[in-house]
Amino acid sequence: MSSDLFQSAIDSVIEELDGVLAYQDDVLIFGLNKKEHDARFTQLLERFAAKNVAIKPFKCVFGVSELEFLGFAVDSRGYRPDPTRFKPLTNIESPKDQTHLRSVMGCLQYYSRFIPNFATRAQPLFCAQCSDAWEWSVECEDILRGLIRCVTDWLVLAPFSPSKPTTLIIDASDVGIGAVLEQEGCPVIFISHLLNAAEKGYSQTQKEALAVFWAV
Repeated sequence: MSSDLFQSAIDSVIEELDGVLAYQDDVLIFGLNKKEHDARFTQLLERFAAKNVAIKPFKCVFGVSELEFLGFAVDSRGYRPDPTRFKPLTNIESPKDQTHLRSVMGCLQYYSRFIPNFATRAQPLFCAQCSDAWEWSVECEDILRGLIRCVTDWLVLAPFSPSKPTTLIIDASDVGIGAVLEQEGCPVIFISHLLNAAEKGYSQTQKEALAVFWAV
């Protein structure tokens, strides 16, 4: 079975179950407290039984306050990069060519939700990986290490709650726009985007308006 078909199948199994997420054969059950968690877990087991889905207990982790899921460490506060997954990047050597830089940037883009104004800050690196002549400057090195530090500082992103007040904070620079979604002062996600040639010609007010429109 292809991965797309398997994902579609597992999605149909957990459909309309609160507090249950699944990616392929990784299934996460969560709740605000133990009672809610256990009730949702029971509902999932009942659904598995009804759909003839088998699980292997030795591959399961039950009733924990923190776990690793899809490359992130998840706990009651929210989620952050799993330090065991991200550690190799903290020790990486300076990129020697554009291929190496693209690989590093691909990893950083995966974690860009943890980095405020990622697109604007990383713009010189995007230019370096696309330039005709390879050049790795001191500025590029400083930017790269700064972006890596943003992730290794273990900023926690809170889970979004429809019941909490939500604030959208936007920013605009000469080369990019960015936004952070917050609830009760806690960041939920950071997003950013590089401006195209036409957008760079906008006034500052227009760029900020674009940031609001794009983020929403």
